[in-house]
Amino acid sequence: SSTELKVTQQLPPSITVRELSSLNLNCGLEPPPDYIIWSFAQAGQPLGNLIRCQPAKGTCGNVDETQAAFANVSVSATPNGSLLVDSVGQGQSGRYQCQGLLRLQSVRTETLVNVQVAPTLPSVTANSSQSVAGSNLRLLCSTSGGNPAPSLTWQIRTNGGSGFESVEADSTKGAPVAPFGQVTSQLTLTRLRAEYNRAVVRCLATNPVANLSSPDYVLNVLYLPVVTAVPSLAIELGAEVAIECSATGNPEPTVQLENGAGEILSAVSPLSVRYRLTAHQPSQSGTYRCVGANRLGASNASFAIDIQYGPKVSGPGTVTARSGDQLTIQCSADANPAAPSSSVVWTHLSSGRSKSDVGVTLVIRKVDRSDAGVWRCRFANTLTPSSGPPVQRDGAADTTVIVEYPPGLPATSAAERQLIRGQNVTVVCVANAESPGVPSPSFRWTKSGSLFESAGPTLALANVSLSDSGVYFCTPSNAAGHGPTTSISLDVEQAPEWLEPQPRETKTASVTESEDFRLVCTARAKPEASFAWYKDGKLIPAEWFSVETSSVSEDAGLG
Repeated sequence: SSTELKVTQQLPPSITVRELSSLNLNCGLEPPPDYIIWSFAQAGQPLGNLIRCQPAKGTCGNVDETQAAFANVSVSATPNGSLLVDSVGQGQSGRYQCQGLLRLQSVRTETLVNVQVAPTLPSVTANSSQSVAGSNLRLLCSTSGGNPAPSLTWQIRTNGGSGFESVEADSTKGAPVAPFGQVTSQLTLTRLRAEYNRAVVRCLATNPVANLSSPDYVLNVLYLPVVTAVPSLAIELGAEVAIECSATGNPEPTVQLENGAGEILSAVSPLSVRYRLTAHQPSQSGTYRCVGANRLGASNASFAIDIQYGPKVSGPGTVTARSGDQLTIQCSADANPAAPSSSVVWTHLSSGRSKSDVGVTLVIRKVDRSDAGVWRCRFANTLTPSSGPPVQRDGAADTTVIVEYPPGLPATSAAERQLIRGQNVTVVCVANAESPGVPSPSFRWTKSGSLFESAGPTLALANVSLSDSGVYFCTPSNAAGHGPTTSISLDVEQAPEWLEPQPRETKTASVTESEDFRLVCTARAKPEASFAWYKDGKLIPAEWFSVETSSVSEDAGLG
């Protein structure tokens, strides 16, 4: 009778091991068979002999040469039904069978060994090495050789970001029917933005054996320059300010500063430019632009520059008013910020009087002489420069007020008023010291009882005669009217002068005794001359003769 060959220790239906670990299989057979044959087949392949043992002899042969997957793997078996495979890998994943042969009997047990293997390092490729902002970019991640098939996930870190963020893939394709196949995943980045330039993309392949990251894939996104905003600036006239323009872009942009008219103020420099602006004149206020340009085009950032300055005050240089009339003076100011009319103060410099509640127009209802002189109009405003605290500035303009009024009583004078015929004399008429009149007066001379008339502040009489004696009147006048008249008297005197020539020889006249006779002599003099008669050198008594006086013309004389 024969003994039935049985499997006393079955191989498990399946075994999972990780690559590089050892696989130890044991099958029990009773009674001891003549042969124990271990066979192996990869998925989808027929079994082939791996190693043969003879328990009775206590020996096992070598690995069958047809099993190429085990060419470089350490495999050992024992006659009692154990198989040891060291450092398993992808090639050792498959179906293992333990078969016992005893005479004509054959029994077998088998197991499915699943060797878990890390996938290859994932790699990332793109449909374009560079993309323009606003376009789409497709990325493909691929890996192979993993068992089980790895899951693929995506991570991205934008330029300037602090860490990676997960992004969802479009799809994961190529999940293999057989282990160790290729797995791919596609990620589409839509409407690329500038911040994606130099962003880092990673693809992670994960299975129970490994968690692998692809080499970093750096995006190259071309985009128009992005110009850094510049704050608006307020600058005091005469001050200087530094303006910084900068831009980013791909390709690297050039940067320049332009004024509102499009004039380039700075040198054209890569990435950034620094320009020092001196506020020379108010017309520099306006809109300025930082312009960045690359081969994709140009963009700009506009900002305002406000040149601020204190009041530049203007007004009439001179104003003339008639005493008693209304006086109106207006002033204005060019300032930035505008100087409010409430800031205006009018000051009369000579008296110190001031008015601060009348605005830009000073009105004096009835002007008089005390209002004449310089009136100062002063404005004030507050500047707010960007580089410092607010500061107050002021400015002023002077207006000279001329108040016209008639002259007062003038003063007259002469070096001598008692004159001798034939002298020269100058009479002066001087405006009243306290009330001279505005504008300066002119003078008119007249003489009492005559048609004499002369103009000017001085009256010059040459070689005076008796007819020049009299009262002279000086009357001042100007555009405001006539002043009061003043007078001065001149008295011309003359030494006695014979009006008839005296005989060179003594004349003789005969008269009868007791007959009256008459002798006459005529002379001109002022004051009245006295006469004396002599007979034979002796003074004749005054009662013997008489003297007559009369007013005569310059040529007739006095007797």
